[in-house]
Amino acid sequence: MVRGFFPADELTNMVVALRRHLEDPDTVQVSHLGVHAWGNAADGESSDGAVPDLAVTRERRRSVRRGRREREHVLTALLQPRRLVRLESAVGLALAVLLYERQHGNWLLFLVLILTPDLAMLGYLLGNRAGAACYNAVHTYAFPALLGGVGVAWEQPLVVLLSLIFFAHIAADRLLGYGLKYPTAFKDTHLQRL
Repeated sequence: MVRGFFPADELTNMVVALRRHLEDPDTVQVSHLGVHAWGNAADGESSDGAVPDLAVTRERRRSVRRGRREREHVLTALLQPRRLVRLESAVGLALAVLLYERQHGNWLLFLVLILTPDLAMLGYLLGNRAGAACYNAVHTYAFPALLGGVGVAWEQPLVVLLSLIFFAHIAADRLLGYGLKYPTAFKDTHLQRL
C-alpha cells in the first residue's frame, strides 16, 4: 500500500532511517497510543529525516518527569486541609487589613477591638457547653459578613470597619490554629479534627 505513494529507493531510505532511529537509546515508542517517536533532534532541528515535533529525547523525558513531580506536589498540598485552612486564613487576614486600611480606618480602634471577640470565652465560666456556644457564635465568619453587609447597605462606614476588625480576628485565630470549639473541652476545636 505504501509502495504506491513513494518511489522504491526513497521508501528503502526511509525504512533504513527508521530502523536506525528505533535502535537509538534516545528513542521512545508509545505503542499503546499508536504513536512512535524517534530521534534525538534538538528543538526545531531534524537529523536524518526525523520529524522534530515527534522526537522525544532524554531531556524531554526528564522535563516531563519534573513536571509530573511538580503537579504531584501541588496535589499533595491540596490534600492537606489543615494547610489549606491556614492559607485561607492568611489570605483572609491580609484582605481584612488591606480593606481596613483602604477605608481609612483608625489603627488605634483596630488595636483596641482586635481582641474583643475573645471576651466570648467568658461563657466558659458557665461550663463547656455554654462557653463553646458563646465562643462559636462570635467566631464564625457569618457574624462579620452580616455586620459588613448591614454597614454597606445602610452606608455606615464605622459598622463596615467593625466587621473588618472581627473578620481579621477570626482569620488570625484560624491562622494560629484556634478553631471553633466543641462542647467537650476548650482545646477541642474543629481544626484539630482536620
